[in-house]
Amino acid sequence: EVYRLLIPVVLGISVLYIILLSIVYLIYRNINNNNRLYRLQYDFINNLTHEFKTPVSVIKIAGNNIKSAQSVTDEERFMYGRILDQEADKLNNLMNKLLSYAQIENKSIPFKGEWINLHEFCEEIFKACRIKYTDLMLTYSVEVTDELHTDPVLLASVFHNLVDNAYKYSAAGQRIVHVEIQQTKKNFVMIFSDKGIGIAKAELKSVHTFKKD
Repeated sequence: EVYRLLIPVVLGISVLYIILLSIVYLIYRNINNNNRLYRLQYDFINNLTHEFKTPVSVIKIAGNNIKSAQSVTDEERFMYGRILDQEADKLNNLMNKLLSYAQIENKSIPFKGEWINLHEFCEEIFKACRIKYTDLMLTYSVEVTDELHTDPVLLASVFHNLVDNAYKYSAAGQRIVHVEIQQTKKNFVMIFSDKGIGIAKAELKSVHTFKKD
């Protein structure tokens, strides 16, 4: 008789326990999602702020070169004019990214893809990098035949970050970067090589890889 009376009590306690566990799990999941969203927002703003520095630096260096030059040839004038125009476009694109950030809904940056010529893309990117870092030995090889469908602003952000980090974490006299871009049957392969300190093993877990078809 005692056991018969205890069974409903035990079942009730078990149900209550399961409910409490479910509530704890939901709270934990919400906190975890909020933390992920916060990290995503922080990384996005931090990266975007970092990207503003590159075109601003290039524009400033180009302006100083023009100001300090005794005379400017037509070729140099065209080169600096093109650089300033390109960097102004980059600033405009970055500003548009920042403005569209408020409209991001699915915890991801909007992808605005277009077909780009990697030969022309790399030439523009690395020309700006050479102006910014005059003591950087930067070489590259582009062995592709097709255009790449990508977001040029985001891809440029990746390139600038990798070059900036290679320069920042390499000793003076060892600031060397070589970039190889190859094309396989299904993919484009981009390899950045430098003589920097590399990434600590403890930080490798923070490096995320993904594949997008």
